[in-house]
Amino acid sequence: MSMRNAFYAQSGGVTAVINASAAAVIETARKHKSRIGKVYAGRNGIIGALTEDLIDTSRESSAAIAGLMHTPAGAFGSCRYQLASIDKNRAQYERLLEVFRAHDIGYFFYNGGNDSADTCLKVSQISARLGYPIVAVHVPKTVDNDLPVTDCCPGFASVAKYVAVSMREAAFDVASMAKTSTRIFVLEVMGRNAGWITAAVGLAEDETTPIPLVLLFPEIVFDETRFLALVDAKVKQYGYCCIGVSEGLKNADGALMAEAGSKDAFGHAQLGGVGPMIATLTKDRLGHKYHWAVADYLQRAARHLASKTDVEHAYAVGKAAVELALAGNNAVMPAIIRTSDKPYRWKIGVAPLDKIANVEKMLPRNYITADGFGITAKARAYLAPLIRGEDFPPFKDGMPQYVRLKNAAVPRKLASVVDYYFTPVSPYTYLGHERFLEIAARHGATIAVKPVDYGRIFPVSGGLPLKQRAPQRQAYRLIELERWSKHLGKALNVKPKFFPVPADMAARWIIAAQAGRGDADALRDDAGALRLTGALLRAVWAEERDISDEPTLAAIAAGERLDPAQLAASAASPDSAARYDALTQEAIDRRIFGAPTYVYRDEPFWGQDRLDFLDRALAK
Repeated sequence: MSMRNAFYAQSGGVTAVINASAAAVIETARKHKSRIGKVYAGRNGIIGALTEDLIDTSRESSAAIAGLMHTPAGAFGSCRYQLASIDKNRAQYERLLEVFRAHDIGYFFYNGGNDSADTCLKVSQISARLGYPIVAVHVPKTVDNDLPVTDCCPGFASVAKYVAVSMREAAFDVASMAKTSTRIFVLEVMGRNAGWITAAVGLAEDETTPIPLVLLFPEIVFDETRFLALVDAKVKQYGYCCIGVSEGLKNADGALMAEAGSKDAFGHAQLGGVGPMIATLTKDRLGHKYHWAVADYLQRAARHLASKTDVEHAYAVGKAAVELALAGNNAVMPAIIRTSDKPYRWKIGVAPLDKIANVEKMLPRNYITADGFGITAKARAYLAPLIRGEDFPPFKDGMPQYVRLKNAAVPRKLASVVDYYFTPVSPYTYLGHERFLEIAARHGATIAVKPVDYGRIFPVSGGLPLKQRAPQRQAYRLIELERWSKHLGKALNVKPKFFPVPADMAARWIIAAQAGRGDADALRDDAGALRLTGALLRAVWAEERDISDEPTLAAIAAGERLDPAQLAASAASPDSAARYDALTQEAIDRRIFGAPTYVYRDEPFWGQDRLDFLDRALAK
């Protein structure tokens, strides 16, 4: 392959050592200037590729890139965003292809966990499915340590070290106070389904430093009676008890004990709060004073206490990713292979992505003691080598010195993209629709048409359906609509005959109209979908028509030179329903709460009365 540029991005939750992998990718690429031109980093992960928001790492000095080795978090920004399959959302991949082609990108390095491996696998299919030559290699990272094949995941060992040290230090504190004050300390740690981090808390105690410690794993169903009996026994024996609990702890029904109710962009439940729940339980049932802590971001950002082994792993997989790509390996991941426990030795192997993506490696049952509340010698043999060694960042005036890169933007070569979230029954979407199209056209911006279900959005964003709002708010809404109608010279019935009206069918017809394929995430102008959207909005607010009625929809579509039969069939398909659901979840994840919302370069503009601000943003 002749010289091509490379794309690198970070995805999912960041770690104390993910930037070491970034440094390795960039430094290794710089050693192969005849094969790799520049490394472009995606600002905020794959979103940077979709929005052509690229960072030119060649503008960074060698010293700055080397400084990433001891800098935590994600130097280029991360994201939680999962691509649909090519079959379900071909337009999204065509957008990636446009960006890659515009910037001559032939190598794709995606640094993340399970879901990021899935994204990388899908990108790897562009060559075969769309005929664009690209090599995609996944760079492993996840604090949860749940990627299969690889012995461990970069990012985990530093978290393991942090939680083990933190628990040991907290235990000394509690032991000092137990006689007259705190007797219970609870530390909540990450780990949605796999208890690797919880197991690492067990390293806080050993033969030389006994600690009355109880561990609650996500793999072990929580048994309240047995748990309380064990805690009570330890308090009676030692005077205090320390508890390490996974955020993913489950009850006897298999339900998460601390599910917050919302989901992230990958569809995972948002967790949090099991630590105080367990602490309160011990107080209510056993009567002991407690303190609790949630390690949260502290555990994954603690570069000052990083494991040297972890740093070495992170750099090695980044370096190997580039070497694998240069050798023509597509859809693979460099994996850490353990060759010996004593002394600890390892090497880098290769794993196919179809064996990695969307697969979780759970904590083995033989790593957990028979009673379910501790770790075995086998677990210690696995964990202990991973946390060994220190790799302190440079300090100045008592504070660690971390690097902030220039993150110079690569000049865009393609049209700007505005995401258009709306419902076809919104009066404010109707009032702003034509002006929005004019503004986008004037700036040469592409519109991503995204009809969504506000019936799902309102409950999670604090919104209320119209009839549930206070009477004075409903009354003022009518005044405001009259004002805007007169101000814009746009006909509008403030109390139309068919309103409220179900919008789902009409929204799915818009999805079906996109490029004639039902691509609900098309990152380019779709004249048919936009024409249909405008016609549906007029039908509700100016023409007294019922857009929940299929014959009415057919007549409106025909009036816009669209095939009603084709749209009806496509709108009724499972794919159309799935895309509607996916777009709605995307809107929730991006914190969209009202209609219309225009999003440009991740900046939201809510309401047609913010179109002037969008106009200015596009003009920059």
